[in-house]
Amino acid sequence: MFGAAALCVGCFAGEGQPPPTERVYYPTGLALSPGGTRLYVASSDYDLQFNGGALQVLDLARVRQLVREEGAGAPQPCAHLGEQTDAERVLYPGRCRPVKLTAPPGGGSLLLASTGIGAFATDLVYRSSPAGPRGEDRPGGRLFVSVRGDATVTWADVEDDTSASPLGTELDCGQSGARGGSCDAEHRRGDNAAADNTRGLRLPREPYALDATPDGDTLVLTHQTEGALSLLVNDWGSGPSLGTGPRLEFVLGGLPGAPVGVAALPPSPAGEGNFLVTYRNVPQLSLVRFYSDPKAVPARPYLATVGSAPITANASGFDSRGLAVDGTARAQAIADCEPTDEACLLLAHQTKLGLYVANRSPASLLMGETQRSVDLPQSLDARGLSAGPSKVVLADVIDRDGSRRPRVFVVCFDAHVIYVYDPSIQEFETIIETGRGPHALVVDSTEGLGYVGHFTDSYIGVLDLDRRHPTYGTLVLSLGEPSAPRASK
Repeated sequence: MFGAAALCVGCFAGEGQPPPTERVYYPTGLALSPGGTRLYVASSDYDLQFNGGALQVLDLARVRQLVREEGAGAPQPCAHLGEQTDAERVLYPGRCRPVKLTAPPGGGSLLLASTGIGAFATDLVYRSSPAGPRGEDRPGGRLFVSVRGDATVTWADVEDDTSASPLGTELDCGQSGARGGSCDAEHRRGDNAAADNTRGLRLPREPYALDATPDGDTLVLTHQTEGALSLLVNDWGSGPSLGTGPRLEFVLGGLPGAPVGVAALPPSPAGEGNFLVTYRNVPQLSLVRFYSDPKAVPARPYLATVGSAPITANASGFDSRGLAVDGTARAQAIADCEPTDEACLLLAHQTKLGLYVANRSPASLLMGETQRSVDLPQSLDARGLSAGPSKVVLADVIDRDGSRRPRVFVVCFDAHVIYVYDPSIQEFETIIETGRGPHALVVDSTEGLGYVGHFTDSYIGVLDLDRRHPTYGTLVLSLGEPSAPRASK
């Protein structure tokens, strides 16, 4: 995936028609607001038809209303949308015709805000602004987008729908107007060595996967052709100030292969940020640690590799992509300790983490636990998958009794399916048939809905993830009108 675009990295010049910010176009990144009222979409302009991609904010309250009124399980399904033909369902699974973002049934628009970004966005992360030093509520959250075309991390301030202090804007990255325009230079980091950092660094080529610590202070970015990771430190500001955003601080090179996947781990007792990294061409997991270097003047944070573990669970172990970390047991162990009981807290922070990795050679889900002494697996088991696993998402579904139970979702881009693994019975519960090129996936566990970005045909599918419904594990609605790639038309 993204192979054709790799040939054009560096040829994106920012000229030509502006990106289509009113529709989804090759979605590669999705993120949910913490209250589940907004869906953030990063589109990539994969075929270079426009001069960049787009960042959009969709109204999920309206989407949920449409699911109830029009979705496959509604009293009168597709009453206003109309039903697809059998031929249409072959390419675009689902009963109803797609919802137009700017003209949904009932009027109005699902699109709350949109703006242009650089070409070839590859990943999207949302983090809420942390509480103030005295626990006071602070406004807003922040989006971080890795962008290959201009080798930057683009960032934007957005609402936090769980905060009592509204930000007052849906999307702010220095663009002109609520819709249209593009993020300004101050909201693109990594392309200005003189202004961005004290080391005179520029972001290496081919930024790919991105993750951040839970507090949003530290971000790590993989570079799939450079054998490198980039470290960015995010400034949230103080009081009502929103801060200056992320800045590039360090590039860790000399890695054993081409890093493609990264996942932040729960914080350690000392507060360091730890990250696990997977590789395209090396059967290995690496553990990387963030050091703040507070005694330096000026402080110069950095990354260092502190351990590695081989992948031996399947035939070759090469080409590991996405990974997900289950920190539930550790979080419960920490919560059970008294805040002043240092011995208890030390042991609690050594509680094993669950680990799930999508591996392509051969196609399999790797799973296991980390060791107590270090956050690396001692061994991994493998379960076979269909072709092209790329993303792993750990989230809850609504069970038959109304409770929420964890599942592992594995997105298989090439096979057009999503595997749903139930860790309690150690079996695949179901296989969801999707449209062509499923890639990004987010799950709203409270509402029992999932959102999958269909890269190939440029739309968002809505999944029913409530086991009380007969439509569980199916696509019940499509957001945005599917559009086949130009080469296939």
